[in-house]
Amino acid sequence: MAKVALITYHRAHNNGSFLQAFATQQAIENLGHQCDVIDFSTPKQQYVYDVYKKIRTPKDVLKNCYAFLNRKIIQKRHDDFDTLINNNLNLTKHFYQDVLEMGDLESQYDIFLSGSDQIWNMDAWDYDDAYCLSFVKNKPKVSYASSLGGHILDRLDNTALADKYRNLLSSYKEIGVREQSAKQYLDLVLDREVTQVLDPTLLLTEHEYERISAPRLVDEPYIFYYAIDNIELNESAARAVQEFSRKTMLPVYVIFTGNKSLELTKFGFNVLKVAAPNHYLSMIKGLENHQLSEGNSWDDNVIDYGTVNTKISKEVERSKRFLKRELAYAGK
Repeated sequence: MAKVALITYHRAHNNGSFLQAFATQQAIENLGHQCDVIDFSTPKQQYVYDVYKKIRTPKDVLKNCYAFLNRKIIQKRHDDFDTLINNNLNLTKHFYQDVLEMGDLESQYDIFLSGSDQIWNMDAWDYDDAYCLSFVKNKPKVSYASSLGGHILDRLDNTALADKYRNLLSSYKEIGVREQSAKQYLDLVLDREVTQVLDPTLLLTEHEYERISAPRLVDEPYIFYYAIDNIELNESAARAVQEFSRKTMLPVYVIFTGNKSLELTKFGFNVLKVAAPNHYLSMIKGLENHQLSEGNSWDDNVIDYGTVNTKISKEVERSKRFLKRELAYAGK
């Protein structure tokens, strides 16, 4: 059994970040290893998810006023996320805010793994070289489903960026990335074979998510609309859901994903005053496989899930084999 140290965006208060961290930890443990999540979060990342912001600009005053007016739901969202993170992730004893603080970790673990999410997107506001394990000098380094962002192939002519990736990642024993575009980019930049693997959330069974799922939140048939914060850019999608709701006579439920979620009440949607990943899991549990496309009539057969599930099963097994192979570098 190896002692594995995982670094990823586990402290970000969004559903995807928590779920991918939990899934990666669980997938490693399923292979018989111990996995701890390095409790690292930059001050920039903490600022974004703080309920009340340190005043740096007039905009922070406005944000704090809004947070105060909606303090019950915003504080609950913050506390629910922290509770899930602290109770379900195996966090390191120490909390780190700077890569220079992390020198004590190398002696404690056999292998270090960069996890999923856009931790290798150097354009991200909360990117840090720590996610490329720059503090690890003498232990094996690997990655699983790390993302460079969706537009990395547009940066092929940026030699400074390529040099930085080359400097930080050339010492990795194995590299697994989430997108095919990341594989194409790093194959060229590193002049080596990089492997594209599944998002870690797909490596777990429904049963493995049960222990972190909230109890059922809605006791009637419903449409669940998972709306990201920027309502203005998604108004046409909201109207498509509204129209489908009228046709089916089913109510629409939304969970709070950010300040502008409350504006969805103007479409007649029910905004639940919950927002954490356990609530998201509760809402999608048992949903039928349907997809609504804007501008098209409803078609229950738009996706052939028989074919999809067969392909996913094969990819799950391939990705698990890759993870098992790279963790075998522990102690070498």
